[in-house]
Amino acid sequence: MGIVGKYRYPVKGVDYVVGHLKRVIDRVPSRAERKRFAEALGMSLKSGNLFLLLSSMKMYGFIETGMGYIRITELGKSVCSRNSDVAHRSKVEAVRRIELFRDLYDHIGREANEDKIASFLTEKVKVDEGEAYKKAKSILRVYREVLPYLEAAITREDTTFKREIEEERLGTIKITVNAEGFIFHKVLPFNKKGIESLQKLLNFLKSQAEELNEKREESQKTSR
Repeated sequence: MGIVGKYRYPVKGVDYVVGHLKRVIDRVPSRAERKRFAEALGMSLKSGNLFLLLSSMKMYGFIETGMGYIRITELGKSVCSRNSDVAHRSKVEAVRRIELFRDLYDHIGREANEDKIASFLTEKVKVDEGEAYKKAKSILRVYREVLPYLEAAITREDTTFKREIEEERLGTIKITVNAEGFIFHKVLPFNKKGIESLQKLLNFLKSQAEELNEKREESQKTSR
């Protein structure tokens, strides 16, 4: 795990990490001792490379650690899926978790280089220039690898945000119906989907009203 200012970040790219996770996913249980995990990876339990790899896996949300055990999370399982769409979405979700990557993208976008990252670290994170340039090289290497997934994450967030804003602008439809003990409350977005749902609801209520009328008429005939 890398540390710079307030940020914590993985020092290994997500593709590299997933490649190693795939090597163990079918060879160890979802919860295994650290030693067994290391053996499945073909690494020494005390090696620095193992520490960096596991810390990166943890930051991406692929594993959880504690009490000498490693547990592969649901995200860790899905990122190893044979379904390429599922695996890709999981990588996008993993990269989206890293605050440093998101903030770098907001400030420098895809045209990243060591100077721009170092400038970000000195101006925004208040790191001294010497440390900034020292960190910039390793950060740039990982940032470039995760960039396609980061862009996909940002695009998805923007799409979701715009949809929520549009629905908020249009408003909502609130319905409360009380018909002889029958109470129904529903909040629908005021858009095409909401209108379609409203139409289905009205059809349902109409059929309920017709049934009630028929029962009343039948009851009145019987009482006579």
